[in-house]
Amino acid sequence: MVFLGIESSTDVASVALVNEYGVIGEITYTIKKGHSTQLMPMVIQLLEVSGYSLKTINGIGVSVGPGSFTGMRIGITLANMLAYANNLPIVGISSLKAIAYNGKGLADYVCPLIYSRKEEVYGALFNSKLELLMHEQVISIESFINNLPKEPILLLGDGFTKYASFFQEKKVPLINCNSEIGIPKGSSVAFLALESFENGEADNPFTLKPEYFRPSEAEIQWEQKHGCNH
Repeated sequence: MVFLGIESSTDVASVALVNEYGVIGEITYTIKKGHSTQLMPMVIQLLEVSGYSLKTINGIGVSVGPGSFTGMRIGITLANMLAYANNLPIVGISSLKAIAYNGKGLADYVCPLIYSRKEEVYGALFNSKLELLMHEQVISIESFINNLPKEPILLLGDGFTKYASFFQEKKVPLINCNSEIGIPKGSSVAFLALESFENGEADNPFTLKPEYFRPSEAEIQWEQKHGCNH
């Protein structure tokens, strides 16, 4: 069974094809604001070089957040369109769990962090089997650190990169790893989607939406400008 994975919840855009035996092909770029123009060409290129088409794969996985509001909307819209047009099952995958997947089995505690803003992060805590120990949330970096266990932790993602010195100042016991492990990957999304689908889970391409965890900056500005009468 072959699944396409689409990851666009951060500055990284990544697409991959996987099956139960491993990664068939993967393309990953750091493109910041180019998701809208680059994702579909990346999918086309991946399918061509891998010898597949949308008619010969079995499903699609897509990261649904938390993360970049624009990036998530672009990735999910593309995945929903491809799934509907080709009658393919679609599975939404947590962006944090997809990052944690990169560190599966490498430590007792795996902590994915995605940079938010205003000294906040999207974060969660998983064990080595990717079982959720601390629920996904948006939280100040200091509060998040205070809630972590006092044991060695594998920290992954751009939220850790952004605040690495802060973790060191707080003397959080860290497990060193290759920084590439923390990069969001389409293959991680695809593997998790394939596993979920085999367990009978799937989403509806008409209703699958991003997991924002907070209002967008535009919504906040509108609220500040117009306010509400109570």
